Amino acid sequence: MDTQAIRDQFGHLAESIKSRIVGQPELIDHLLTGFACGGHLLMEGLPGLAKTTIVRLLAQGLGLPFGRVQMTPDIMPGDILGSSLLKPDLSGFLFQPGPIFTTILLVDELNRAPAKVQSALLEAMQEGQVTLAGQPHALSPLFWMVATQNPIDQEGTYPLAESQKDRFLMRLTVSYPETSAESELLSSPGEPLDNPIPPMAIKPDELSNLRKHIPTIHCEPLLVDWVAKVIQATRQPSLIGLTDKVLWGVSPRGGRMWLKSARAHAWWSGRDFVLPADLRALANAALNHRIVSDWSSTRSDSQVSLVTRIMDKIGPP
Repeated sequence: MDTQAIRDQFGHLAESIKSRIVGQPELIDHLLTGFACGGHLLMEGLPGLAKTTIVRLLAQGLGLPFGRVQMTPDIMPGDILGSSLLKPDLSGFLFQPGPIFTTILLVDELNRAPAKVQSALLEAMQEGQVTLAGQPHALSPLFWMVATQNPIDQEGTYPLAESQKDRFLMRLTVSYPETSAESELLSSPGEPLDNPIPPMAIKPDELSNLRKHIPTIHCEPLLVDWVAKVIQATRQPSLIGLTDKVLWGVSPRGGRMWLKSARAHAWWSGRDFVLPADLRALANAALNHRIVSDWSSTRSDSQVSLVTRIMDKIGPP
């Protein structure tokens, strides 16, 4: 199956999910874009906005093993990664894998977990393996993690470490549906999961090949240079005449992930080359969570993100 056929299948899956989850079309497209390139995603929103349901439906449609972990303040790293148990005959230890050993992992309310549990996920997100008792254990080649978090001003939540946020391809904000969408939602008698989505006819190795194909999508050197200018400006906005103060800006890894997401967006749009529109479409989702501002400096136009103002100030490529 070629990438065009896979894109068609993804399109059908997106429409199936949108028919069950109203009011979140862009979120569903971004989730499929993230899976296509293998980038882990962070979804932020209040409880009750169908974040968990969307990921479950996505796993159903992809036909891949699914696991879910509900974070709580008393959870331990072993509850996620697994543990080594002594064999009954005392001849050694037997590894008991945890729920992370799946293909699509949903980590619900990540920012309710203590720091040591959040840190336990870093190796899995970056290297596709976990190390227990000095032994590395490989995860699925298609391992993909979607984490949800409640806004940090909710009771019982803790800000994620910067090293953790930097490993997410994008942070997607899930907002309340519009009035028309909410009316349609309230009129529906059933639950979205009552009618399972049939799995797509795509083999795992075809999905692996897709992830290898995404990085080959062409991006003009002119666009790469423009990305570098934007990244540099997030670290020192004063270089382009902005008065914002930041503690630190986007890392080189963040810039690479922005390009990676733009290539996936171009593929999702049916092209084998990146346009400036691909970069702008995902700029805020890919970069905002990597910037730490000095909140002692306030701005009257703070409702406009720093990333957007930087791109407007620099101008088109």
